[in-house]
Parts: sequence; C-alpha cells; structure tokens
Amino acid sequence: MLRSLESKHLSDQDLSELAPTADCRSHPDAASEVHLSERLWNSLKEHFKQDKQITDFLNATERNLKKGQIVDEVFGGCQRTFDSVRRRLIRKSRGIEAILEATK
Repeated sequence: MLRSLESKHLSDQDLSELAPTADCRSHPDAASEVHLSERLWNSLKEHFKQDKQITDFLNATERNLKKGQIVDEVFGGCQRTFDSVRRRLIRKSRGIEAILEATK
C-alpha cells in the first residue's frame, strides 16, 4: 500500500499545472479565490482518483469544509506563493504515508 502511495506523489510538473499563479487575482481564468481553489481541489481529486484511501480522505476533507474555505484551509490562501502550496501538499502526503505505515 505504501509503495502505491509513494508512486502517487505529485511531481513538481504536476504541481505546476495545479497552480497557474501565486496570486489568483492576476490569473485570467480565475473569477475568484473560490474558483481557483475548486480548480486546484478538482485537480488533486483527479490525480488521486485511482487510490481509494486518498480519495476517501479528500472527500471527507471536502465534506468538512464549507464551500469557499478550501483555499484557506487546504491551500493556505491565494496570496501564498506556489512553493508554499507545494510544501504544504508534500507535508500532507507524508502525513498520509505515516498513518498508512502505522496501520500496517
């Protein structure tokens, strides 16, 4: 299970496709922070759709957030730089790995 999760790590290229700019207000396709956060969230869900445990985790997280909070709670806000978002995603994926390792 852990090996399958390791193969699901988002590469820098994958992540660069998730976040077109550090400031969502300057992105031509982003009508609002909510719009950009939904695009990021949907990209994550699409990337991990073959892994049921991660999909369940993402869906549970989504249910626990009110619409519009995803960008603040998961991505830390549009004003953060993309590198900061990337680091947060890596930390979250390592946390999932630790949980899976502990439950073996």
